[in-house]
Amino acid sequence: MSAVTWSLGPGAIGAGRDLTIGGPVTIRVVQGSFDRLADAIFDVEELADQLDVARFQGRTDFIGKIDQYIATHDRGYTLIRGEAGVGKSALAAHLVWTRPCAYHFTRVGAGARIPVEARKNLAAQLIGAWDLAGQFAPDDTFPIGAARPDWLGKVLRAAARQRDTFSPGAPLVLVVDGLDEAEPDPPGMDTGVPLGLPAPDSLPPGVFVVATSRLGPPLDRFQDGSQGWFTLNVDDASNRQDMHDYLTRLLTGPHPDSQLVRLLDEQQITSAAFTATLLDRCAGVWLYLQYVLADIRAGRRSPTDVASLPVGLRTYYMQQIRERWAVDHHWKRLRRPTLALIAALQRPATATELAELACVDRDDVAAWLEGDLRAFLDVTRPWPRTYTMRHQSLRDLFTPTRTQVDHDDGGLGDELHYAILTAHSTLTDHFIPAGDPARRAWTDDYTRTHLPHHAAYAGRLDDLVQDPEFLLACQPDGILRHRHRLTTPAGTAAVDAYEQALDDINRYPEDAPTWWLHIWARKTRATTLADNAAHHTPRPWTIHTAMWTGTTHRTLALHTSTVLALAVLSLPDGRTLLASAGNDHTVQLWDPATGQPVPCLTGHTGTVTALAVLSLPDGPTLLASAGNDHTVRLWNPATGQPGPTLTGHTAPVNALAVLPLPDGPTLLASASDDHTVRLWDPATGQAGPTLTGHTDWVRALAILPLPDGPTLLASAGNDHTVRLWDPATGQAGLTLTGHTGWVTALAVLPLPDGRTLLASASADHTVRLWDPATGQPGPTLTGHTDWVRALAVLPLPDRPTLLASAGNDRTILVWAPDFE
Repeated sequence: MSAVTWSLGPGAIGAGRDLTIGGPVTIRVVQGSFDRLADAIFDVEELADQLDVARFQGRTDFIGKIDQYIATHDRGYTLIRGEAGVGKSALAAHLVWTRPCAYHFTRVGAGARIPVEARKNLAAQLIGAWDLAGQFAPDDTFPIGAARPDWLGKVLRAAARQRDTFSPGAPLVLVVDGLDEAEPDPPGMDTGVPLGLPAPDSLPPGVFVVATSRLGPPLDRFQDGSQGWFTLNVDDASNRQDMHDYLTRLLTGPHPDSQLVRLLDEQQITSAAFTATLLDRCAGVWLYLQYVLADIRAGRRSPTDVASLPVGLRTYYMQQIRERWAVDHHWKRLRRPTLALIAALQRPATATELAELACVDRDDVAAWLEGDLRAFLDVTRPWPRTYTMRHQSLRDLFTPTRTQVDHDDGGLGDELHYAILTAHSTLTDHFIPAGDPARRAWTDDYTRTHLPHHAAYAGRLDDLVQDPEFLLACQPDGILRHRHRLTTPAGTAAVDAYEQALDDINRYPEDAPTWWLHIWARKTRATTLADNAAHHTPRPWTIHTAMWTGTTHRTLALHTSTVLALAVLSLPDGRTLLASAGNDHTVQLWDPATGQPVPCLTGHTGTVTALAVLSLPDGPTLLASAGNDHTVRLWNPATGQPGPTLTGHTAPVNALAVLPLPDGPTLLASASDDHTVRLWDPATGQAGPTLTGHTDWVRALAILPLPDGPTLLASAGNDHTVRLWDPATGQAGLTLTGHTGWVTALAVLPLPDGRTLLASASADHTVRLWDPATGQPGPTLTGHTDWVRALAVLPLPDRPTLLASAGNDRTILVWAPDFE
């Protein structure tokens, strides 16, 4: 189909089709207007050379799919995913250079990975293009609210209205490259899309986002195929064909690369043979191809050496380091530390700066940067030249994930990881202002933005967060997103206090910020921070400020309604996740260490009432959810992918329980308002026996592993009974009667003598104990004056197990149960 005509408004000017001298569509900044807004726009001119946009070849299939999606949808995202180096950035740059759009590249410029800076970049372009400065930035500055994700949404809606006036029917497109490289959003600022971009259903009509990302990062908002998920595969035939066409054009086209042609002629290598060999070694990875071509042009590699190249980009990097860089006698003293500093720094640096940081000779560093390392760096043209890592994939060598660890690398991976930790320590020392700690001048923008990052990796963040000036100078999201790297109780308490104080600091701007830091540090028992803040706070305490005595860790805010269920998942890869569910029909997964949300599990059409975790033998860890839509749903929490939906209940499902049977499968039990308990095989999704006997809603389930006996299932509900079942056979066991009201909760208590008791809580204001082996009732625990709704077992070291109960009387009673 023909290309869709995009629009970016009357304030934008096109660069034309002459890609060798042109640039992207840009914002025309009128003199005296938008000056400070323009500062927020990242300059992408250098991408033209870095990505060889002038010789961009192919990708017609993907561009056609993008156009088709935009032409046939009202709004939404097109996400292009692929392995590192397959040409995603080149495709994004091609779109930016040839079509009017707002754009953001996370690889361009210091701060480009920071969500708030990315959103400001996009907003500034839209404001300039659609003449919105009077509405959003009358003084040429961003308002305080610009830091919030919803502010970009407001700008988008205003731009869309202008588009409807000036270019009705034309799509308004944002191109965003490198979602996988975005830094996490601070707590409470997440939208489900990296960089805090609007969720697909929040985009105004006629607004589209074309985004790229490497494979792997969880992007939960893109689980729905209708939102357009296109993947670039390195083994894809069209990708290899595009690379073949590019090399053919480069070597035999109307404007060939004369230097490469000459080098091939000197070695008597035909362009066809060279192309075939290079295609085989690069395996569709464009970045690998560009590295090799740059090496050949610079004389660092002979065209005859192409056949000896390893397969795979990571393997190529490791070979490059091991066989070419590390054999140099300057490797440990100069080359390795300089390379690690470039990897650690979040902005370009000059040779002089790198030499000073590494404590080595400046000329030696310059020779290394302009020699063997040059092909792997992005270098600015103006003097003084600055250097930064060309691609994130090389930086990834220094911090490998579990799946990237190469146990046959001869220790090189560990060596690089130690080198970058040392670099972070060096940078931490460098960016901490000199002088008296009480009078430091935290004025450098890079320091305020990135020092928490360097300090966290250097193991120094625990100390710095005790300094109120550091906390108040640095960007809050920079500190909070690294809190999971804190290693001491004092550091954790200080950041807890800081997080709580931020709200009051913003709410009461007339107060000194150190006053609120002092208040919350005292409240959260962050003693060191409190003492340090007190030096800046002569104001006395009041009763009001001293009232709160609790301790907080963090707030996880993403649900839009009441949260009813929680579960903890231990995944096979070592991660621990928290699952939450409630009235907004969703199950949200969280990383409790960072506070960041991971995939949001959608599919329920009603309130989600219960969660359960299933660790299957020789299988994945699954998450089960149940709700008012009468269904039980299974999920793979590691990937966010849905599993089977278990149907059969005819009313809301209230409770779930996992039954690991001895010498048998793991079953899942569900209890419902339809008066039944159903058993399921979660490995297959097949239904098992339906347990009938209750005469009213079933509210609670519990698993009873009896000593020297079978594992029983207990259920309870509105018919005032507790019923026992043999889940292996589906047969009913004992019915425990005695309650005079609805039974709301169950708990299992192991006794010191090896026996197991069952506890039940009821609307009759009592807790009852039972011997499940005999059905005999034990003591009735009285003391509550209203419904009892919850039970919990408290196993204490070297002491009898306790039972806690809570209910509508606003009390928690703790019992030492004695069945005798």
